[in-house]
Amino acid sequence: MNYTSPNWSNAILMTIDTQNDFVLPDAPPARIDGTWEVTSKIRELLQVFRQNNLPILHIIRLYKADGSNVDICRREAVEKGFRIAVPHTQGGAELVDEIKPNNETRLCLINC
Repeated sequence: MNYTSPNWSNAILMTIDTQNDFVLPDAPPARIDGTWEVTSKIRELLQVFRQNNLPILHIIRLYKADGSNVDICRREAVEKGFRIAVPHTQGGAELVDEIKPNNETRLCLINC
């Protein structure tokens, strides 16, 4: 048995924090360094999964507008007035366009 080859019958592709506020080059102070630079590789993987009807899970981070659930590493920025990963905002809750299947695709947020 080959343990390093993908098992496509059980495969799922997960992206984590690939939202505008964490990825785009002009998105400080929340930008996660290096993410924008690998976006094209993420898009290639997503295309393979979409073409083969394999599941994709986008894990996103959302902060309440009042900042009460913000990570400690970003709390000071929010206290200074930055709005980071706020639900229903283009920057915070939305995936970067480069990894979406098309321009009309938007996240559907429930109970945010």
